[in-house]
Amino acid sequence: MKRIALLGLACFVLLSCDDNSRDKVTNEFLVGEWNCVDKVYESGYDTTLKEYRDYYESSSGQTTFSYKIVNGILLSKTVDKETVEFDLDRFYKNLKMEDNIYGFEYVSNRN
Repeated sequence: MKRIALLGLACFVLLSCDDNSRDKVTNEFLVGEWNCVDKVYESGYDTTLKEYRDYYESSSGQTTFSYKIVNGILLSKTVDKETVEFDLDRFYKNLKMEDNIYGFEYVSNRN
């Protein structure tokens, strides 16, 4: 009987000590090289049929991101750009991102 009670107590202690830190991405998780494939899909509106045409892949590209931690600061670099500091906390707190690419304004809202 004592063994069952002790086993139950041990299981309770092990399960109650779990935190969700494994769900959070940290700077250490990003360190290394990341190959990303960018694909752009387009579609158009057919005014005669009053519907959108099927979308198609209009372009694609590949970018390699490199992340390193130097003096406690996370740095990001791509092949064609300079090394910049990457603040992961600011990235998660900035839920609205605005950009202008090829003359088009983009607004992304994350939650």
